[in-house]
Amino acid sequence: MARSSLFPPSVQPGKPILPPCPPGWSTVTFGDVLDIVVRPIDLDDDVEYQLVTARRSRGGVVARSRLFGRDVLTKTQFRIEGDDFLISNRQIIHGGCGIVPQSLSGSVVSNEYSVLRPKPQLSLAYLAYLSHSIYFQQTCFHASVGVDVEKMIFDCERWLEFRVHLPPLPEQLLIANILTNCSKTIAATQAVIEQTERLRSKVLIELFQGKNSAGPKVAVPNWKTGNLGVHEIPANWRLVHLVEVAKLESGHTPSKGVEEYWGGDINWLSLHDTRNLRKRVIFETTQKTTESGIRNSSARILPAGTVCFSRTASVGHCVITGREMATSQDFANYVCGNDLSNRYLMYLFRNMGHIWSKLAAGSTHQTIYMPTFEQLQIALPPISEQLRIVKIADSFYDEIEALERDLVSKTTLLSTLTFDLVTGRERDDEAPPLAAE
Repeated sequence: MARSSLFPPSVQPGKPILPPCPPGWSTVTFGDVLDIVVRPIDLDDDVEYQLVTARRSRGGVVARSRLFGRDVLTKTQFRIEGDDFLISNRQIIHGGCGIVPQSLSGSVVSNEYSVLRPKPQLSLAYLAYLSHSIYFQQTCFHASVGVDVEKMIFDCERWLEFRVHLPPLPEQLLIANILTNCSKTIAATQAVIEQTERLRSKVLIELFQGKNSAGPKVAVPNWKTGNLGVHEIPANWRLVHLVEVAKLESGHTPSKGVEEYWGGDINWLSLHDTRNLRKRVIFETTQKTTESGIRNSSARILPAGTVCFSRTASVGHCVITGREMATSQDFANYVCGNDLSNRYLMYLFRNMGHIWSKLAAGSTHQTIYMPTFEQLQIALPPISEQLRIVKIADSFYDEIEALERDLVSKTTLLSTLTFDLVTGRERDDEAPPLAAE
């Protein structure tokens, strides 16, 4: 068996080993508590059918498309019903499974899916949480056949022979109830985050448009590139080309073929840092170059406080450098002058999503080209107004980041609690609590 590290994080290839059975629990096979259900149907060319999919990483069963029978390519189809447990035979090693919601009862699936129903001694709600466990995912991996991780096929009959420890039904219901309540608090926190993000977007866009500024307005008929959707701005604001108040710098990549250019102590911002671009300030990068790499390329070391905008694969991400660093050519970089707050520019860029989508070009990878940044215009408030807007933006981002930390804490707690409850024993500190998402 290949090492785990050779597989995507969604795959759990380790050998499924049952710990000792907790007192009062029974050891059964999946086949003892689950039935395979087969409901074949004959497609009618003139009838529209709902197709579904089971998302990876236990993302649930969701609607895919609605097609007339004549347009369904695979003619062998089966009806599913609400409360079926659906397993994608090709995606289960990535966690492609879930309970069919009542809203999708009557949908159809091909023989690429296995459909199961729990017997009376197994709670469906408990099964849903059990499917998140490492052990469950490992059994699915070892019941699949194939040499390529993306082409492995699930053998349901083989999987049903794997054993599992099962608590009595009342305890299953109690466990499911506890975990469901925890899940609800997570969902509530997520809802607050989404609501706050919507409010943040609305408030900040209006601030950047100058709608909340007192005093007279003036028309801006010549705002050609980057217009936020306004025809007038406060009279004490200026419409400027961004390069008038900030120095535009492009990035570059030292040759990857020269070993001495890499592994130094000069931070080099690239698309490898995409995850960290959600931060407002970045201090460390995934890859680092050397002085030799800088000297022998067009890369430049930019000062701390530079606003770096991702203009290629992850268009729209924007971050401020917390120290000197260079960047790849995937970034357009602005070194702000005295009339422009770098935090104001960062927040402005982050709230221009609809503008960036219009300015991006390319059929395969959307890119905003450097001449566009040279032509980009912004409405520039006085520095005091910029700092007032920054303070409001900071408060929104601070609140959302605090909520996100709370969400991570609650999700970690649910992960740990799920492991404790579905195994019936205290969590082993060395064991990962849930299958990787």
